[in-house]
Formats: sequence, C-alpha cells, structure tokens
Amino acid sequence: MTALFNILIKNNIGADVVPVRGKWAEADSMSDVAAYESKILQFKQLKTRCSHDWRVKK
Repeated sequence: MTALFNILIKNNIGADVVPVRGKWAEADSMSDVAAYESKILQFKQLKTRCSHDWRVKK
C-alpha cells in the first residue's frame, strides 16, 4: 500500500479514505499475501479465530 501511495503522490493523483469496521491487513507484495494466506490456513486448521495482529511480540 505504501508503494501505491508513493506512486499517487509522485503523479499528483489524489486519494481519499474509506472508514471500515473491524480490522484490516496491509499487503505490499505477493510475499505479504502468501504470509497472510499461510497464517489464515493455520487458524483454520487450529479452528481458532484470527486476531489480525500477527506481529512478533517482544
């Protein structure tokens, strides 16, 4: 998403926001999408709910 915003800004193209309910995840690359798909599959196999916060806790 960041790359898309950079392209829009560079080309002087406006953007707007759309409020959403719930959580969302940002995918900047196909490897991000693959990581999300893998995590979703893990949740399905474990029959647990997805938290959308998959960051490593320090």
